Amino acid sequence: MTIREATPDDDTVNRIDDSFTTDTIIEIRPTGDGFVLTERTTSSPIRKEFPDETSVEAGDKEPSARFVAVDEHGAVCGVIDLVSESWNRRVSVTELKVRPAQRRRGIGRQLM
Repeated sequence: MTIREATPDDDTVNRIDDSFTTDTIIEIRPTGDGFVLTERTTSSPIRKEFPDETSVEAGDKEPSARFVAVDEHGAVCGVIDLVSESWNRRVSVTELKVRPAQRRRGIGRQLM
């Protein structure tokens, strides 16, 4: 798996199904100097689907950077979009998608 900056030829990323089903959630607890993430198992699976990009609010920012995960055949398997805000030196992940057939293989972690 190779991670590289996306090109205009990588337009297939917009067709990656980003819905998912999980039986695990991450609980966030504040601490004195930050926060702690704890993985919890749910009693039944949770399915999440996201709206098409065309229905997202108009105020959303365009990605400052887009990276893709590409397999050995050159097929795009995942994508991460980042928005950079220079005033506070923060980068936010606005999109993270992995093709359903490629999930559970660490591609999302590699993109992060």
